[in-house]
Amino acid sequence: FLARAFVGYKRFSIEGTDALVPMLDTALEESAAAGAHTVAISMAHRGRLNVLTNVLGKPIEQLFSEFMGRHDHLVGTGTGDVKYHLGYNNDTETRAGRKLHVTLVPNPSHLEVVNPVLQGLARARQRNATDPYERDEFAVVPICIHGDAAFPGEGIVAETFNLAHLRGYSVGGTLHVIVNNQVGFTTEPVDSRSTRFASDLAKGFEMPIIHVNADDPEACVIAMRIAVAYRTTFGRDFLIDLVGYRRHGHNEGDEPAYTQPLTYAEVKTKEPVWRAYSATLEAEGVLTSESVAEAQASYRRLFAEAGERVAQKQASDAMPRAGLGSDTCRATRARKDLLVSIAERLVAFPSSFSPHPKLAKILEKRVEAVKSGEGIEWGVAEALAFGSLIQDGVGVRLSGQDCRRGTFSQRHLVLDDFERGSSWSPLEAL
Repeated sequence: FLARAFVGYKRFSIEGTDALVPMLDTALEESAAAGAHTVAISMAHRGRLNVLTNVLGKPIEQLFSEFMGRHDHLVGTGTGDVKYHLGYNNDTETRAGRKLHVTLVPNPSHLEVVNPVLQGLARARQRNATDPYERDEFAVVPICIHGDAAFPGEGIVAETFNLAHLRGYSVGGTLHVIVNNQVGFTTEPVDSRSTRFASDLAKGFEMPIIHVNADDPEACVIAMRIAVAYRTTFGRDFLIDLVGYRRHGHNEGDEPAYTQPLTYAEVKTKEPVWRAYSATLEAEGVLTSESVAEAQASYRRLFAEAGERVAQKQASDAMPRAGLGSDTCRATRARKDLLVSIAERLVAFPSSFSPHPKLAKILEKRVEAVKSGEGIEWGVAEALAFGSLIQDGVGVRLSGQDCRRGTFSQRHLVLDDFERGSSWSPLEAL
């Protein structure tokens, strides 16, 4: 419909790997049945508009208004982007009647850069609302969708995999899907990777991999059911290599036959998966040709009527707004007695804990500096700032190499027992 209504517009269609939509629909159903309250998805531009409307339930009118240039993303958000980069949030209900919140994370034109963003979002939402040290990894399911050229080609994929099961970053497993259309813009696989399969990088991280034919929707759905069941059972990553093709060029204004003439001569003769699958269902007596034609006509009417409504008036802004915080200035000054109390907690070692003797002296000097108000170093000020935030109920999380001690031995907010090797954080007790 978009191809006819908006000729020449870029939409980065999903055609050729259409099965991604029923796969994601299955992931939502199965995840909710397993106890999840949220599914968070990340993906690049390929098929994003299809996922937004058919999986997340973004209103058709809103999508059409974006094509017509009538939707201002700057209003109330402070940011804007092209339609196939935008995110979306929606509260939905599965066919089994279970409530589910679904999020599609925004992604710029930097393939795979959203991967660690998805992991961080999932981990944050897994945190228990009443106890920040408790997380429910099964409550939030992350689904990361990749491209077949970008998956082995972008280093951030391997970097994110390397963090996936560390204690500071684990999310209880991610469902990965490679939307494999067997070409990277104009580049053939033989010229873009040194492995047989696009998914081979994942072998080094010991996750199951299923290669599935995008022209077999039922097999694709089964693959996703297996993936969700595996994550639910073992709390580990699972990867599906969805092998299909790209019906058009990289974008709809591109001529793919310039660089893949033989491939696209064959693609032109290839029957769309919906038509082939409809014929299969008709042959099995599940559907009739009349019911298929009726469904097509119904959807075309739905789209046409939505387009007419948008053309006649400004479409309502139905997109949930991103929270940008408050413009209200908050009082951040802390009383000296509070700061002294926080400083004293830095050396309130448990009776069973033995700090490094040299470090214990350094920390004692920090307390004296706070009490006297003289010689307060950066590490001391940082600890006081973190402590005051925690006292106000604001969680503090640092991540990265050396963040416990500090690269320059300035922080020391997680201490190691000099005799036993166990760890203790003074700020956690606040």
